[in-house]
Amino acid sequence: MAVWSEWEDFQVHHNKSYHSAEEHRLRFLIFVENKRRIAEHNERWAMGQESQSGLGDVYFMPPDVELGALPRTVDWRARHAVTDVKDQGNFNTCWSFAATGVIEGRYAIKYGHLQSLSEQNLVDCCLGSEQGYSTWRSMGCTEQLGGIDTESSYPYQGDVDVCRYRPRATSGKWRRLCFEVLWRKVNVNHGLLVVGYGTDPNTGDYWLLKNSWGSQKGYIRMARNKNNQCGVASEVLYPIV
Repeated sequence: MAVWSEWEDFQVHHNKSYHSAEEHRLRFLIFVENKRRIAEHNERWAMGQESQSGLGDVYFMPPDVELGALPRTVDWRARHAVTDVKDQGNFNTCWSFAATGVIEGRYAIKYGHLQSLSEQNLVDCCLGSEQGYSTWRSMGCTEQLGGIDTESSYPYQGDVDVCRYRPRATSGKWRRLCFEVLWRKVNVNHGLLVVGYGTDPNTGDYWLLKNSWGSQKGYIRMARNKNNQCGVASEVLYPIV
C-alpha cells in the first residue's frame, strides 16, 4: 500500500518512534487524514481561484507606515532583519516564534541591530497552564512584562517552566513595544513570520514565510492574492518599536 510506504518513510526521515502499538496506529491514522487534507487543499488551489483578500473586520494602520508605491519584491533576509531559522520541537509554541521573529525584525529595521529574542520567556511568562496561545496575546503579555529577554540569556526548552524574566535584574531587554493588528475572522492553527514577498514567473505572486520547524523546512512560499490561502492574511500583527 503506497500510503503505508510513505508512512514508513516519514518515520525514518523525521526519526519518529512511538511507545506502543496503539499510539503507532493513532499516529498513522492522523498521518492518513493529514495526507487527505493536503491533497484536497492542493487540488482546490490548483484550480487557480483568484480573489484579492478584503481588509476584514478590524484594521489598524500603524502610524509609521506611509502608503505608496511598493517594491515588486522584498526579502528582509537580504537586509539582515531576520534571525536564523529556529525549531519549536514537539511543542505547541509556534505563536512564540512568530512573536519573537516579528519583534526581532522590527528592531533590526529601525535600529540596525539584529538580536535573537527568547521564545522561552514568552512560554514561561505568558502561556501559564494553557495548552495553546496566540501571537497577538503574547505581544500584549510582552507589554505587561515590560519587555522580553534575549535568546542567549533565556534559552528555549519548550516545556512551561517558572517565569524567570526580571526587567530590572537582567540586561539585554527590549522594552518599548506596542502593536497593531489586521484581523479577519478565519480560523488558523499555525503562526509564521512574513519576511518578504514577490512574484514567481511560473506560479505567480507569493509571500515568503519563515517557519519554526528547523532548517530543513525553514522557509516556504505561500500563494499571495489567492483568496487568503491558508488564512495567511488573518491575524496579521505589526509591532511598533
